[in-house]
Amino acid sequence: MDSDDNAVIAAFTDTIYFDIAGLIVTTVGYELPRFPPGVFIAGMIVATRSLLNKPWTRSRVALFACLVVISICFTWEIFYTGVLELMLTKYTLLEQGGSGLVAQFEEAIQKVLPLQYLPPWPGTINVLLSDYMVVWRAWVLFQSSKSLKFALAFLMFANIGVNVADCIWGDLEVKIETSGTSVLDWLSGIVSLAVNMFATGLISWMGWRHRRMKTNAAIHKRSRAENILLLLIESGAVYCAVQLIYSVFVLLQTYWYTSPSTALHIITSVGIISSAWYPVAVIILVNEGSSPVVETFHIHQSKTNGETDAQRVNLSRSRRIMAKDYQMIIDAEKY
Repeated sequence: MDSDDNAVIAAFTDTIYFDIAGLIVTTVGYELPRFPPGVFIAGMIVATRSLLNKPWTRSRVALFACLVVISICFTWEIFYTGVLELMLTKYTLLEQGGSGLVAQFEEAIQKVLPLQYLPPWPGTINVLLSDYMVVWRAWVLFQSSKSLKFALAFLMFANIGVNVADCIWGDLEVKIETSGTSVLDWLSGIVSLAVNMFATGLISWMGWRHRRMKTNAAIHKRSRAENILLLLIESGAVYCAVQLIYSVFVLLQTYWYTSPSTALHIITSVGIISSAWYPVAVIILVNEGSSPVVETFHIHQSKTNGETDAQRVNLSRSRRIMAKDYQMIIDAEKY
């Protein structure tokens, strides 16, 4: 076995090792062991059922279409990696030819070349749909603010443009036979992170406003609408954290550590899982068991002897504002 064969074996084993590590993480996110039908599949069923139990508006039809696309893309991520490893192993090691190991490996690379154009797209589609979900919730909650809606739309369109450009560049890298990370890889992650942080920040501000108004109105019981806001904030924060870690690893891979990294492959797989889980979780949170009748917020003002006229006016104003905000959340669930 000469040095060329050793180099081929090293490249082959590196490819198999990193891809299998990512495949294991992604598969666990798709279907946990000992949990039939799988976490993602179970979430899809619950989310679909919650949509089917409501009137079919255009927005809910769009949400259902998003669920279908997310399911296809997530399944394709797992299918692609598994098929790629099987084909590389078959044409490199199992099919013995007289041309040598180097030629067999190069032939295997050519045979799997058509598959190499697909990897950037499914994950990017799921990321954009996840971004759309959080932007959609913020958009609905702030329908009366034209400036915030413009900012959300601008960020989302910029996000789409950068991520699509990253996918196109990834396909060009296949043609020119280059590998590694590029500026667009980390830039797309940063832009997506900015979109999610801005939209989640707006939802957080709405939650803080509710909490403040409830405190002023001497109402301490937490309602379901407020619970939904808090869960949206927490889930959005977790998703932003995953995106931040991914962006940091890509930056390190681009400018400092150019060799393949197990950590980057794992965090990339975690990002694939979170981008598939997050939209499903948002749909379940917003639609499961919600009812405008149950959500209607009634305030019964109680007066105490120690209240001044100014305190009563301030309390009444706080309750009116809070009731208006709650009605906005209730109306938002119709979208």
